[in-house]
Amino acid sequence: MTFDAIRFAREYDQALGLRTRKRLDRIDRFLTEAIGSVEVAVELGAGTGRLLSRVNAQTRIAVDHAEPMCRLTQMRGMVSVRADLAQTPLPSGGADAVVSGYGSIRARPARLALKEIARLLRDGATFGLHVFPAHPLFPPRPFLPLRLSSWFTPRRTIAHMSSASAPLDLDSWQKTRKLFADYGLWITAGLLLRNTPDPPFSIRVPLKSAVRFATHIGIVGHRMPRHVMRMRSRIADHHASETTAPVVIAGESMAPTLRIGDEVLVAPCTQPKPGDIVLIQCSEGFLAHRVRWVLPGRKHIIESGDAPGAKPSIIPSWRILGRINLGQVRKTSVAD
Repeated sequence: MTFDAIRFAREYDQALGLRTRKRLDRIDRFLTEAIGSVEVAVELGAGTGRLLSRVNAQTRIAVDHAEPMCRLTQMRGMVSVRADLAQTPLPSGGADAVVSGYGSIRARPARLALKEIARLLRDGATFGLHVFPAHPLFPPRPFLPLRLSSWFTPRRTIAHMSSASAPLDLDSWQKTRKLFADYGLWITAGLLLRNTPDPPFSIRVPLKSAVRFATHIGIVGHRMPRHVMRMRSRIADHHASETTAPVVIAGESMAPTLRIGDEVLVAPCTQPKPGDIVLIQCSEGFLAHRVRWVLPGRKHIIESGDAPGAKPSIIPSWRILGRINLGQVRKTSVAD
């Protein structure tokens, strides 16, 4: 008996049901549109290759630990790799995009999964993941009208059947952004959907709302430059040994306080105060800016440069890597 890949894929995906397929289609479109056209795309936990087949890529590499799924994706014209999702034999920095659909990445611990995604991506390459909230909000059915209650009743999805929070399930948006950034993955956009009993079977939840109001979450972003992560690691090592880390200013946003070429020392900073000059993590590097205001709860600050016309912005406190001591600035002279 020959293995009918097309029939297997159709039956496997059809078994998900109309509602689930509609929700997956919405998340899949969000991920693939953000990725765009690439040369090499990798999917971790590819399954039947449903999501990967929608990625506009010259080479599609499907990674799965199940042998039948690997045979299936190979028959569908993809490069099939049977491997642990967190320990693939693929080369470092060889992928232009890494995707994972319908929570497949949850099969491995979050830190291992994120480390592998960061390893596979070249600098600036994109990633797109479909994950779930760690603690979705499901009010008890008796307290809601019958029709409305079905909007809040847990469905038999992977997220609900898990007896404990899966490793990569989201607890809060800012915690997720920090966790990803720790591995060199910068989140640029997200899509929060909540299941509904009627068409279109999902509604969009505002990104600024609590993650637990959603039932499906799409995340897209890009790989931060490796040299930025190496510098971040050096700063963290200095702080761990209770020493200051030297950093050279490369922009004019803090002029006239700090100029290009000035060498500053960055000390640990757990509670920034208004007036402090701090080193801020960005997607492509770092910024030295001044804290203008610490918002209530200390989870966000308002910062800006000292240069004339600098516009203030609100950032989460986790992006602050340290405080710059103006008394230890090595100024660049003309002779330098």
